[in-house]
Amino acid sequence: MNRKTKNTIPKIAKKKSAPATQVQYVFPIGNGWLVKNSAKAKFTVITDNKREAVTIARNIARLKHIELIVYYKNGNIQEKVSYAL
Repeated sequence: MNRKTKNTIPKIAKKKSAPATQVQYVFPIGNGWLVKNSAKAKFTVITDNKREAVTIARNIARLKHIELIVYYKNGNIQEKVSYAL
């Protein structure tokens, strides 16, 4: 067999998959607020007030250039912001 023709795949067919989009969430839990990244199994932090949780999540989203989603206490989305480049 000729080595040049063996297992030749055009470069077009070797596309890399796009990286999964990460999201930084702020969820209400009981009397507190949870900050969590979608790519992690564990949460980042639990705070007593929403303002502190949003500040932490926003800073993380800006540094990582990812999306931020903040929820109201009733579960509806309050804010959705993308810090992606």
